[in-house]
Amino acid sequence: MVLNRIVFQFLNDNKFDGLINKSCECACNKNDLAPCGQPSFVNCEAAYITEQPPLGSVSNCDDYFTTNPQRKIKHLTRQIED
Repeated sequence: MVLNRIVFQFLNDNKFDGLINKSCECACNKNDLAPCGQPSFVNCEAAYITEQPPLGSVSNCDDYFTTNPQRKIKHLTRQIED
């Protein structure tokens, strides 16, 4: 999907790890954008993977994400697959 590729490229170029949507407590890894099959990025913000849940973080069941760059713990470098 073209939209996923554009979003992935932005996240990758700017060293983000995924997206977070605090209004519905949803998060996704940049390598698995919109895993629910609903690629609506309305209200999503670029985010970083963080350690155990700091205040305001959201989990995608595998990782916790935050918009605070000071809480970032790692950067994902794997490329998106077709």
